[in-house]
Amino acid sequence: MSVSREHGHSPQYKSTMAVQEERVDETMNISQREAEGTMRALARVEGIFAGPSSGGAVSAALRLSAKLTNATIVAIICDRGDRYLSTGMPFASFASFWHGTSLSLQPS
Repeated sequence: MSVSREHGHSPQYKSTMAVQEERVDETMNISQREAEGTMRALARVEGIFAGPSSGGAVSAALRLSAKLTNATIVAIICDRGDRYLSTGMPFASFASFWHGTSLSLQPS
């Protein structure tokens, strides 16, 4: 899974680690918009205040779960939402995080 900006990957975030391509089953491109939508849904529905990288990981896991049956899928929440509060990222008000009643984590 990779989270990309609408117009491609940001080079400063590209990993320099060696990847064993033969062990990778699939990669997914998740737009910044989708990652942020899932990030907001995680806060609103599950009470998990995560950042956009986590939103991207969960979004990819949700896509994968729609394609597979009888599978265990793991998404790692790898960043906290508080790091992004001063960046102008479009978070909803804190009060609205707790009013979601739907169990769907579909991005807004």
